[in-house]
Amino acid sequence: MAAEYLGQHGGGDQVLDFDGHAEVLLDNWDILDRLRADPYYKDVVEPSEAKLIDKGSVKRRVGYEEVWVS
Repeated sequence: MAAEYLGQHGGGDQVLDFDGHAEVLLDNWDILDRLRADPYYKDVVEPSEAKLIDKGSVKRRVGYEEVWVS
């Protein structure tokens, strides 16, 4: 990215009030439970998240995807 554009937002007053987004697609909820129980997640990922993410400000939205093929 060109240096002259750093720190500028193209959205004007339309800039959203968050700076990150993650979308996680799961076949079932057990996968998420297994992820959180995994030693690598506990020892490596979770400590990193604590430094990078203000978990108190996190907003979650849960939904489902319905795929139609015609």
